[in-house]
Amino acid sequence: MGRKLLVGVVGAVLELAAIILAAPSGADTAEDRQFLTTLKSIGWEIHDPTLLLSQAHMVCNEGLAHGVSIQEMRSQLTNWGYSSRDASTLIDSAIRVYCPKFAAIEDRPPLSLSYQAGVDSGFSMQHEALAHGGAPLTRSEAVTTCDMFMRNADKLPFLYWSGGRIPHSDLDTADYHDGCMAGIKDAGGG
Repeated sequence: MGRKLLVGVVGAVLELAAIILAAPSGADTAEDRQFLTTLKSIGWEIHDPTLLLSQAHMVCNEGLAHGVSIQEMRSQLTNWGYSSRDASTLIDSAIRVYCPKFAAIEDRPPLSLSYQAGVDSGFSMQHEALAHGGAPLTRSEAVTTCDMFMRNADKLPFLYWSGGRIPHSDLDTADYHDGCMAGIKDAGGG
């Protein structure tokens, strides 16, 4: 009788293990693949997709669904080592893929293309200066630099950045300037 019970228990354990192993992993969903592909397409190197997917799901399921603000989530992600720029990108991408119903939240940071282009410009400029032995920009120098970028943007029909191009007629100069300042700060300046 003891042997039959043992065989029955082992069989049940094996069945349960087969069910667990047959269940799709988190990265096997279409949304997870879309999320990872989106980040890879903008240059993210993904070393731990499981952790990244967990954090993206956290944005929607533990964050926005329970009233946590975008700012609080961005703060938590920066505490975990993300730059403000990357935290905003992770949050924005998670919302677009996993919980688009939260896309219109009022306290959401300006993540327009103009803002993203500004972040890209400011970050690149400060990063290059530091890479070549320059000192971090002061806040005053950052404002002057971002103002200069903004003024010169209207001399071209398009503003080109790592995410593509923005026709000058579609450029929101206030968002661009704010993004430029954030990019400089993320790279260690202003």
